[in-house]
Amino acid sequence: MKQLDLPHTAKAPRNLDDVVAKMLPLIPISEGKLREKLQRIADDAGYIPPEGQYRSWRRASDVLFNAFGGEEPTDGWRRQVLDVFMGRL
Repeated sequence: MKQLDLPHTAKAPRNLDDVVAKMLPLIPISEGKLREKLQRIADDAGYIPPEGQYRSWRRASDVLFNAFGGEEPTDGWRRQVLDVFMGRL
């Protein structure tokens, strides 16, 4: 099966494994439960191609939303993590 090339203006789907790998160093060690949950979600998503990882992304989004108290962080490590998750970093 031939893979289609993406136009220059289209972004390829991001792999949740890669995103979590970028986020984990930003999360303090003291936030062990958050780190574990995100790693578990990424491990489960590792067997799914990026195009089919919708549920895994949703689970990760819910974990971050709950960890951040339902508020969008404006600074600190939480903001950096959110920026990576949203593709802004």
